[in-house]
Amino acid sequence: MKKAILYLRVDKNGLADPTKKLEEQEKELREYCTKNEIEVIKVIAEVVSGKDFNRPQFTSLHLAIRKSEIKADLLLFTSMDVFSENLADVLRMHHALLRFGITTKAISDIEVVFIRTKEE
Repeated sequence: MKKAILYLRVDKNGLADPTKKLEEQEKELREYCTKNEIEVIKVIAEVVSGKDFNRPQFTSLHLAIRKSEIKADLLLFTSMDVFSENLADVLRMHHALLRFGITTKAISDIEVVFIRTKEE
């Protein structure tokens, strides 16, 4: 069974109740995991900007992955803009996580496939 980390994020600007939006994202991701027989091993939730990956919870997660404190197959989020609002950052982080065997996936967006090159 594959193991997943769920990543939830909302921007703090303009939301009266960010908790509700985070709960909706978690529910959608857990349903996806149940349907696809994926074990949830960790849930990370943040109310921060998505302009870059300088985010407290994500930074802690990335460090734990690099130290092999967390081992997962997938990092799931509801949509690409939850992961990051910057496509170049998305690609960099996707490839950084691949080095640790973790594939990133937005469950609601069109299927986006990143391929490895021989140089990696």
